[in-house]
Amino acid sequence: MEKKSIKRTILIEKYLDGELQGGDLKNFELQLQNDKEFAQECYVQKEIRNTLSEWDIIDLREKLDIICKNFKKNKNP
Repeated sequence: MEKKSIKRTILIEKYLDGELQGGDLKNFELQLQNDKEFAQECYVQKEIRNTLSEWDIIDLREKLDIICKNFKKNKNP
């Protein structure tokens, strides 16, 4: 990955984490409006985060379901 690409990724991550403020936030939002490639990259990173978050929730639900089934099995011999 190029240095420029890494810097862009870090900047997008900061934006998605709500860490940009003031002039940095305004500059970021202007870049989103004026640079289609940058806006697309930001969109892709946001969607990846959302998807990973959904997988974490699904994984947690599956684990809780197994725990619940084991608890019920052990409770009623």
